[in-house]
Amino acid sequence: MRRLGKKDWIDLAAALGAAVLALVAFSPGLGNGFVAFDDPLYVTQNPVTQQGLSAATVRWAFTTGFAANWHPLTWLSVMLDVDLFGLNARGHHLTSLLFHGLNTALVFALMRRLGLRRGTSAFAALFFGLHPLHVESVSWVAERKDVLSLCFGLLSLLAYVAYAERPSARRMALVAFLLALGLMAKPMLVTLPFAMLLLDWWPLRRVTRPAWLALPDEAAAPAPRPPASPAALGGLAREKLPLFALVALSCWITYAAQAASGSVAVHIPLAYRIANAIHSYVAYLWKTLVPLHLSALYPLAENLALERVGLDLLGLGALTVAAWRMRSQRPYLLVGWLWFLGTLVPMIGVVQVGMQAYADRYTYLPSLGLGLALTLLLADTARRLPAARVASALGAAALLGALGVLTWRQTHVWHDTVTLFEHAVSATGRNPLARMSLAGELIEGGELARAETVLEQAASEGAPAEAVHLSTGTIRHRQHRLDDALREFDAGLAVKPDDPKLLVNRGIILTEMQRPGDAIPTLERVIALGGGNDATVLIIAHRTLANALRQAGRDEEAGRQMREADAVGGARR
Repeated sequence: MRRLGKKDWIDLAAALGAAVLALVAFSPGLGNGFVAFDDPLYVTQNPVTQQGLSAATVRWAFTTGFAANWHPLTWLSVMLDVDLFGLNARGHHLTSLLFHGLNTALVFALMRRLGLRRGTSAFAALFFGLHPLHVESVSWVAERKDVLSLCFGLLSLLAYVAYAERPSARRMALVAFLLALGLMAKPMLVTLPFAMLLLDWWPLRRVTRPAWLALPDEAAAPAPRPPASPAALGGLAREKLPLFALVALSCWITYAAQAASGSVAVHIPLAYRIANAIHSYVAYLWKTLVPLHLSALYPLAENLALERVGLDLLGLGALTVAAWRMRSQRPYLLVGWLWFLGTLVPMIGVVQVGMQAYADRYTYLPSLGLGLALTLLLADTARRLPAARVASALGAAALLGALGVLTWRQTHVWHDTVTLFEHAVSATGRNPLARMSLAGELIEGGELARAETVLEQAASEGAPAEAVHLSTGTIRHRQHRLDDALREFDAGLAVKPDDPKLLVNRGIILTEMQRPGDAIPTLERVIALGGGNDATVLIIAHRTLANALRQAGRDEEAGRQMREADAVGGARR
């Protein structure tokens, strides 16, 4: 192992400095709590992760598709946090924050390994590390998977650069191993082998054929480097077959887990999904350049005008053509643009997961491409126009400072659930999903009158009828109006007969009304449905069924249901 020289120490100091600045910008998140937005699935209401690390919970992490994903490393990370911090939200936020700081340092290291100058690499790292689009990935405990996955993804890219310089089976094995770890944290890295092909073209300059992809010797380069093991594009793709195999396996597992949970929104027409994907690309680009009015939930548009989608497509096409035509003089534009377009493909919504139009967290990996292109464009401009160097430096500092301030403010949005969804409504206007989530939190906080007003607004904006009936029924239950609550739950079940939450609430009401004959089959139906993959619903169903069975004089069966409740998810094994 070679000794670190002066330049290495300076690079290390620069990487740590970038990481520290990112940590400062995101530090208000340490004062945030958990939010009722997937955090219950991962931490606050998950009976498995709350046990911490053990042989049983590790086995569960590697075998479950819970929360519509197979991401065992994410589960292990959450369990370790529980061991270290219990349910203290500050500790969980600290872990995510430290991973983001590490990722910022790794971005700097990657840019240096790709040949960028130190100052240019620092700007690229800070553009990533300070950007407010990443607040969702860092300040949302349930998105631990983002920061953890990209950490391994960046390590895989660094290992790949080393492989490209001196190819060997052992080095490719290390690339594959790190990629596999990243995929086991979140499958967003499925496009990474394709991103590696982009780097093969530039700046690694490994592509010799086809001729129209070959770069002239004078092609722009931040720091000229000799070609590394050049080959034809087909050969470079074949060497990555182990990586493509990992990606294919991850895609299959992910789709199976999401389809089994009902998260894949197949009822949305394909034409709409394609139109929304085109519009989402433009939205991501705009929010990267102008990160204002960010929201935890962006609602699907009621309709996307053909003219609007056409203009979006025309704009994307024009940028693609421009980047292509400048590929010889400014190859970084094509690499950065195709990185952005390509790494967004799994999250762009053609296969729709969930009911959001797009999401800030999906930019965590793709933003690296835009950051690279923007960084080198500014550096190239400053180099070609010496008189503009001071102005460029001041402009870069002002831009990074503005990003840091916006991030500092945006982290406060995630302070609690009410603040989060109030901001989402304020930022987006019509947003029935955010209003429904806000109403749910207000109900939990006992603000029933305000919750009812929010529900009325959500219903007027087209919120799902079954969800509105569920929340309204919950309000009536809290008001001890059992007959009215039962009517609301029945109305919801008329729309969605197998909704586990509606069914379990109906069972609760019937049990409180001393109607075990009606409650028992309702609750048995919830159990047969597995509680909709929600451990909390399943536990409540078992315990409420036990109460209904006791009312019917079936004490032995009631005892069995209580044992089943304790056994769900291995909570008390």
